[in-house]
Parts: sequence; structure tokens; C-alpha cells
Amino acid sequence: MLWMRSLVAFVAFLTPVFGSLSNAGIRAPGKYCGTVVYDRWDGCILYSGIYVMHISEAVKERVRKYEGKSIQIDAKKVDQPINPGDGLIKELAYLGPAPAAQDWVPITGLGVRVTPAFSDGERPRFSIAIQNDGTKEIEVSSLEFAPTLLMKKTGKKFPFEPSDGPSITLITRRSLGGIDPEVKGRDWNIDAALPGRFKLNPQDKRVVTITLDLPKGEYDFLAGYGGGVHEGKGIASNLVAFDVSANGAAKLVTVKGR
Repeated sequence: MLWMRSLVAFVAFLTPVFGSLSNAGIRAPGKYCGTVVYDRWDGCILYSGIYVMHISEAVKERVRKYEGKSIQIDAKKVDQPINPGDGLIKELAYLGPAPAAQDWVPITGLGVRVTPAFSDGERPRFSIAIQNDGTKEIEVSSLEFAPTLLMKKTGKKFPFEPSDGPSITLITRRSLGGIDPEVKGRDWNIDAALPGRFKLNPQDKRVVTITLDLPKGEYDFLAGYGGGVHEGKGIASNLVAFDVSANGAAKLVTVKGR
């Protein structure tokens, strides 16, 4: 039927922007945890690895002093243009440091690092490493290990994009492994997916390489691990800034303070 074909086409268009439709969840007022991240254009997100909540331009200064820290807030007003999809926190109160997530994903001792794996003039490529910096063996769930790509707004309107700031989340809600992992999307691919669960001995690490195929624009890339669906403390990597020219070639950008 025509209406069904139209619906399928519409959903297929939305999925590259908002991620897998299996990651459903209503974004309602209440408690949210995540790392406070300000991108290169000074947009603000509450980052929980695979999940992102944008913080409104009107209230982002209230969490400025917690930049880089995993906190818990009371989100008193939330907009979510489409479910599943990221949301916008429009009113908030700081509650304190994020508690440990009440799930089976330990994060103590783990670290996540993003390293550029391309030279200027090449397609953007990054190595994403998760490493055990502790003294005990740690079991990792790749379902909670995720890349995130932020892009400066260009004037082009994405349907149901929640951000009211200078940037959008172009890649979100994508894990780097699992039972039936994705290894390729519209604008990205990885060298190999990680197993659903694996163990890291002290000082061991696992690395995934992601290659991006992007339109002209300005970008910020990071990765994260743990935290659940904004349920508790998680890990955010460093951010790496880069620009892409009209022919798809990338160039790293130095951002003051990083």
C-alpha cells in the first residue's frame, strides 16, 4: 500500500540521524545522569555514552562548572520531538555527582580514549580504545560502548532534531558491538564489531576503528561507556575536532583548552 511504503521510507530517513528504532525510551521530566560536555561551538549535552540529552541554551550555564564531570540533575522540563530519539532539557536543578548505575556494567578502572587515525586531506578515521587502567580484571559490555558525532548546524533542517543550540548529534545511539551488531551506517563504518561481552586484564585494551563519510561541515567526535540510559555514572572520552571539505577530505582543528 502507498501509505505503508511512505511510512517505511520516512522511518529509513530518520534512522541515520536518530539511531536504531529498537532503542526506544520516553524522555520525560525526572532524574538524569551524564557527563557534562561542551562542544567546540559551546553547545552543551548531558552525555551517557550511547545516549545523549541536549541541554538548552537558556540553562546551560547552570552546569558550566561541572564540565567534564558525571552529574545527576532533576530535569523539570523536557522536550522529545520523537520517540525513540534524543531530547532537550529546558529546565533543570543540579542534584550532585552521578551515583553508580544500578546495572551489571562496572566502570571503575576503565578509560576511553579517541585518537585520530588520519592525515589532513584524508577521510576522517578514529581509533576508539577502551582500556583497563585498574588492577583487577573487568568485564566489558560492548552494548554500552558507543561513538558520538556532533555537527555544527548549517541551516539544513533535520526532522525532529531536539537541539536548540549550535550543534546537532549526527551519530548517536549506536553501540560498537553486541549480539547482532551493526558495522556500517549511512555515514560511518567500523573495522570489526566487538563481542557482546569481553574481559580486560589490567592494562589491556580493545580498539575499534571507525571511518566516517561526511558532508562538508564542522564536527566534534567523542566516545563513551556505561551509565545506562542516563541512570548513573558513565565515562566520556576526549573530544576531537575536525572539519570536512566539499570533497570529503578532513582536517584536524585545534580547540583552545583541549
